[in-house]
Amino acid sequence: MNKKKIITIIMIIILNINIFSAKTHVLGEDINIKYDKLNLFLKELNYDLEKILIVEAYNLDEFTKITDKPYSYYSAFFIPEKNIIITQPFRILKEKNIYEITLTHEIIHYYLTKYTILNEFEQESVINKLLNLNIKKYNKFDKFTQKDMFIYIKNERK
Repeated sequence: MNKKKIITIIMIIILNINIFSAKTHVLGEDINIKYDKLNLFLKELNYDLEKILIVEAYNLDEFTKITDKPYSYYSAFFIPEKNIIITQPFRILKEKNIYEITLTHEIIHYYLTKYTILNEFEQESVINKLLNLNIKKYNKFDKFTQKDMFIYIKNERK
């Protein structure tokens, strides 16, 4: 593990002990997503499943305090500067039946940020297309086939 990741993990742990009740998880260790669209994304782009730090807020108010984003609009949020994903409590995501798609959405942000030059709008548009979310605001790639989408992503690599 590199020094930056260790410092980030230590900061999260200190925050957890002193301020928040959030739980920390690591993708591929104590969290496994068995979502076909994530598996297809990783396979098509030849990405290995990486260990990504995921912070699960204790409650909705804590989610808003940690992310500075309203829980009424955001279910999770990827913080690129820290390479972490902050989520609403998993029990809430599961009650809303959006647990896997929410985590997949943020995990794809992680990969697109790390390995491509796509800006935030382009990333949302790619995710909108790949996950069939049909959000009109992010319909930049509506005419693309899935194959076209993966070719586009490959051409936008760093």
